[in-house]
Amino acid sequence: MRRRHDPFLKRLYRAGTRDALTLFLPHLAARIDWSQWEWLDKEVLILGPRRRSVVADLVGLTRDVEGRYLKVLLHPELQMRPDTEMDWRAIQYNAGLLLREGNAGTRVLTIVFYHCSGVGGIRKHRVDLDFYEEPSLLGLTYWSVGLGDLDAEPYAEQPNPMGWALASWMRQRRETRVELRLRLVDRILRSVRVDEYQELLLDTVQSYYTLSATEQRAEERLVRSGRYGEVEEMEQTWLGRIKAKERRETLREAVRRAIRVRFPAAPPELADRVQQIRTVRALENLLDRVIVAESVEEVERLLPAGA
Repeated sequence: MRRRHDPFLKRLYRAGTRDALTLFLPHLAARIDWSQWEWLDKEVLILGPRRRSVVADLVGLTRDVEGRYLKVLLHPELQMRPDTEMDWRAIQYNAGLLLREGNAGTRVLTIVFYHCSGVGGIRKHRVDLDFYEEPSLLGLTYWSVGLGDLDAEPYAEQPNPMGWALASWMRQRRETRVELRLRLVDRILRSVRVDEYQELLLDTVQSYYTLSATEQRAEERLVRSGRYGEVEEMEQTWLGRIKAKERRETLREAVRRAIRVRFPAAPPELADRVQQIRTVRALENLLDRVIVAESVEEVERLLPAGA
């Protein structure tokens, strides 16, 4: 179930922002009012001879525990080596977000997640633009998490779902990495109750915690031994639920398309009413009836009442 890397990582961190910051930077997470959190437009205008925009990956607006405005920028990087331009990019993002807010009381926290080694684990960076003997005309502090420099085992044992998923990029001991993968899947299946979050976490482990052919055979033996038999059963149940979800979405889109093609003047809110239908059978029946309907009024009578 591998997806395009960048969009997938943004979805993962969007769902797991609080868990990720609590896991790696608890002193920052403790000062954020999570109840006020909302996601912002990510485009930041950069002024200059030729105006342009940079797009920050994920930007949340909230307040700190004292009630001051706070923006949190998360930037996941999936590449084989650290970005040598990250200091300058962080300055651009922070300055652009501050100027766009136009409030002297606003603060911006920037956290970069590197899915590679060579960054030094969890670090605080200080960037200063100097001028000869003047040490800092403009300065910035930001944080980075180099997942490839961290040991997976301690994070696998913590009660934090993002640790279970991000262990896929951490250092794993060769002699225990097969069993560790099964333990991670087991914890996600048993402990994460939000379906969308669980799907993202499982997809992460299945896509990025890769096993060699020899390790795959070892995993199969462990499952057959009965020690992790429940993992396979739960995973099959999860896969069945995902397939049913995908089938529902396919049918909903087929119904919406049938309405658009047969009745181009149909009101747009009909699409929202189609979304309210939850079962595959009901959607299949609806599609059959929309195809032969003689008027948009007949289609409206087939749909649930609008909100």
